[in-house]
Amino acid sequence: MADGKPAHSKSLFGRLGLKCPNKHNLLFFYLPAQGVASFAGLSINSMNPRIFYKLFPKKDITSTLLACSTLGTGLYLYNRPHLQSAPTQLRLSFSVYGALLFNFGSLLLFAVAKSYLPENTNLATLVGVASCYSLVKVGTSYLDHIDSQLERKQS
Repeated sequence: MADGKPAHSKSLFGRLGLKCPNKHNLLFFYLPAQGVASFAGLSINSMNPRIFYKLFPKKDITSTLLACSTLGTGLYLYNRPHLQSAPTQLRLSFSVYGALLFNFGSLLLFAVAKSYLPENTNLATLVGVASCYSLVKVGTSYLDHIDSQLERKQS
């Protein structure tokens, strides 16, 4: 810490942009990150199911991707600064509601978008990836903005 940086920033985890594995980071960093990966898989699977069918020919993994994405989203929401002062039951309710709304709303968006696209698997996959990126980016930016309003009120 001689150069003003915390000791963990020099660790392998810090250099890779990761957090040291512990219970809190597992629940509120790694599982939400896994949720984003599952959401990306869900968007691709919704737009072009043939890709995952080739990888998993005997199993439809849509429900698994949806469950993992919803869990990751819910944990991400639960840990946001603007919900920290809310009672646990209310934080849990808001997190579940937000996660379900985000994931099922996204599925609806994917289904509608797919119905308007021509039969082109490459285009469908591209639209899936782009919509996934856009939805996650706008959602996190929205939550960052809400949290920044809380920080302004406190200062």
